Amino acid sequence: MSIDVTSVTAVKWYWRGDKAWEPFSDAMCLKLENAYAAGRETVKADKERFVDLSLKLAELKKNFAKIDCKDNEFVGLQRRYDDESKRRAVKRDVGNQFFKGVSVFLALDDTEDVTRVLKTYGATISKSVGARTKAVITQKGDANNFTDELDKALEMDKKIIGLKWVVNSVKAGDCEDIEEDEYQFSYKSKKAEQEKEKKPVASKKRKKEASSSDEEPKHKKQKISDEKKEEKKEEKKEKKEEKKDNNKNGGKKTSVDAESSGLPVMIYVPSEWMGVCSYDGGQEDFPFKMHVASLKGKDITGTITWPTLGNAKTKIRGKIEGNNFSFEEYEAIFNGDEVQIPSYYSGLISAGGKVIKGKTVGEAGSDDEDDATFQLDLVEEEESSADEPLIPKITADAKFEGKYFTESPFTLKISKRKGDLVEGTISWKHQQCKTKFKGTVTAQGLKFEEYEVISQEDDKKSSPRAYHLHRNFLFRFRVQGRRTIWTRNE
Repeated sequence: MSIDVTSVTAVKWYWRGDKAWEPFSDAMCLKLENAYAAGRETVKADKERFVDLSLKLAELKKNFAKIDCKDNEFVGLQRRYDDESKRRAVKRDVGNQFFKGVSVFLALDDTEDVTRVLKTYGATISKSVGARTKAVITQKGDANNFTDELDKALEMDKKIIGLKWVVNSVKAGDCEDIEEDEYQFSYKSKKAEQEKEKKPVASKKRKKEASSSDEEPKHKKQKISDEKKEEKKEEKKEKKEEKKDNNKNGGKKTSVDAESSGLPVMIYVPSEWMGVCSYDGGQEDFPFKMHVASLKGKDITGTITWPTLGNAKTKIRGKIEGNNFSFEEYEAIFNGDEVQIPSYYSGLISAGGKVIKGKTVGEAGSDDEDDATFQLDLVEEEESSADEPLIPKITADAKFEGKYFTESPFTLKISKRKGDLVEGTISWKHQQCKTKFKGTVTAQGLKFEEYEVISQEDDKKSSPRAYHLHRNFLFRFRVQGRRTIWTRNE
């Protein structure tokens, strides 16, 4: 069932009473708005009156030389059927431009009504899916005609949403959050499906289905499975015995025991991890990337991407208890056919929180185990040289050089952009001053220079720490949820 965006409006219509502007009913506002959009000249108000929308502004002002509304709001007259010379001014008030700053691409066969509604409240319609596109709007039946644009949106991690977002936003008179599940449009990449047909990709997670003559007898499989379980039980038993021996040996612990001691470790948030999931003793390797997005108490959330599985992307959630890290892939974001959802993992954090090793397991709470192991390594932004000692030798004649950094909170506001050129203001909290800047958007970030002080507290002007202009900055930033985190290089 298609959604009709003309079934709602946030535009308010009024007729001029003797003392004030009187509002039309909500139903009449919708009727007038749709008639106005369709270019109709008259709209019936009731048995005695109608609204005349046929006149231009100059003609309207001839009827009312002085009118207390903006020119772009004065759109018509309310007249009587029995005497059209009796008239009242009619105004149209769009109100809040709640879509202002939102750029969308319409993957729709018929865009006329949707375009009008979106532009009425300030939205920009993209001609193609690009960097500035916030979302792609489509609906069932139309999506198949825009596979190239929708595939591009998935590759660029843009949201694909339905028309319900437009309707609900207009109803609320506010821009609804496109992240909400109810607005997401389920779309599978046609490009990935075509690639898959050309060259089948071994899926690390796809459940193995029984195939013809190559299938082993069930009783043989069961026997092998039982043998593996017995081997794993023996391994666990040996590890327990090893721990007992180490504890007896003067309380000393081996490196393995130290890692599994249950002491808490630090996980950086947000952080990126790279690793490999290996099946059948390393006969099949699948590289993957893990992004840890949040940590609340012991609970972690994030995503995993599988580059060799059509860039399949999934959501994860997990728990850290001591050095143990267990997590599950519970929802597919992209190319869900390539992976099995849900999938469960259990690992051990080591190397000071920089390495995670573990294995895939059965469903949460079960003792079943899969045949895969994995290792993840923390991707660090800066790595020290291999020759550089981690702990410097501190002696009486030692000399060290360093830099002292002071955090300085600020608010940066971009007021104008033309191409890659931007202008704006910065408010510095500690310096209690406000400056103007101009700069350029580059692939690395925002490069700019402050060139004028707009305001500064009187007691700061004569201070030795008065603000200095003409400093060059390069701001790099990353988005975490709805927060943007900036780092500054001078």
